[in-house]
Amino acid sequence: MIFEFFYTLLLILIFARIIMPFFGMNHGPLYDNIYFYTEKILAPIRKRLPRSAVDWSPFVALIILNMIMTFFIPAVTLAVQGNFRGVLYLTIATVLSLLSSILSFFLIIFIVKIVNDHVNGQYSGLTYFINSLTYKPIVMVKQYMPDNVKKYTVWVILATIIILKMLIARSIDNFLIYFQ
Repeated sequence: MIFEFFYTLLLILIFARIIMPFFGMNHGPLYDNIYFYTEKILAPIRKRLPRSAVDWSPFVALIILNMIMTFFIPAVTLAVQGNFRGVLYLTIATVLSLLSSILSFFLIIFIVKIVNDHVNGQYSGLTYFINSLTYKPIVMVKQYMPDNVKKYTVWVILATIIILKMLIARSIDNFLIYFQ
């Protein structure tokens, strides 16, 4: 119960730190307090990540926190109880769930990119962030596409993400049926 409280509090603080600058709220007492408490978690993660134009440490921290709460604590509990089949089940379910979450993140990013490009988004922080996330996948996919359809690269990536999400959702459903 206490783990859930701190987990929720950390999620809220990290999420607030991510979105506040997009609304011009990157200074003041509220931001300073959020920065102070989240930096204790984000700084060690940031040191281990490769340098990038985007600070990935909040996203990595959210993934790590999610893994701790959804996998490690239950896995240790199951292992202590001697339920090793449950640990295997939890591992597979967690991996599938993580893949689905990553795909959901990129689905949202590419939808925002399509909308932003359609309305000729100005080079704001959000546009820069979206472009930095989508640049490499777009370049990578574009090199394998014929010249006459390269303008549809973002749509091809979006369709691929949707198909992968459907396949993973079906795998999760089949997995749940098998282990019940």
